[in-house]
Amino acid sequence: MIKNLISKAPWQAVKNSSWGTVHQESFGNRSGYVICYNNKHLELSALATVIGQPFVPQSEIDANAALIAAAPELFGIVEQLTNVTTTDEFDELLEKAEQILHQLNSIKPSKELSLL
Repeated sequence: MIKNLISKAPWQAVKNSSWGTVHQESFGNRSGYVICYNNKHLELSALATVIGQPFVPQSEIDANAALIAAAPELFGIVEQLTNVTTTDEFDELLEKAEQILHQLNSIKPSKELSLL
């Protein structure tokens, strides 16, 4: 079962910039993200990366990272939905889902142009 395979601690998107100065001067800076969690030793551990690319708007990079970081929480809601027996349980899960959706929808598209 996938639930037993994924990292247990909450995931977070940690913004980083790995572009060198010369690259930034030529193409601008598109920050990427490292999707992390705290392992059993409470060390921040990398799970995945979302790479900043000059031809991808920063808002798209931000949105992708936020969605990936929310994946375990979204999975939990989907899993719990399959076992709902009361309307109160459903309403609780719906409220959680709406909170996550509101958070994800708070990322606004930017008017920046592709750099390439």
